[in-house]
Amino acid sequence: MGVSHSIEDYLHSPALEPLLVNGDAFELLPLIPSASIDLILTSPPYFQKRDYPSSSLGNESNYQDYLDALMTLFKEVYRVLKPSGSFLAESWRFLYRQASGASSLSIGYPACR
Repeated sequence: MGVSHSIEDYLHSPALEPLLVNGDAFELLPLIPSASIDLILTSPPYFQKRDYPSSSLGNESNYQDYLDALMTLFKEVYRVLKPSGSFLAESWRFLYRQASGASSLSIGYPACR
């Protein structure tokens, strides 16, 4: 049974336990019906801070492209959430080093709607 069948079956079942889905959000979110999810919890890849596969989120050549990719993803998250749903994205603050020294860079996400 594929992931899309598992999600559909779960959404139409009386199950009380959560369905945990692990995978590439860009591939999984389109399989989920709109307004069907109560909670999404994620820790998105950090921008150029880990050794990710070359085509994955976090390896963009510049920070704006990274934010644009996150916004594309977060708009899809908003689509699948129920109106009463919650979205939690764990992120962090980090120091961005430049030739002139270190400066604090806060990661913020504009509204997804």
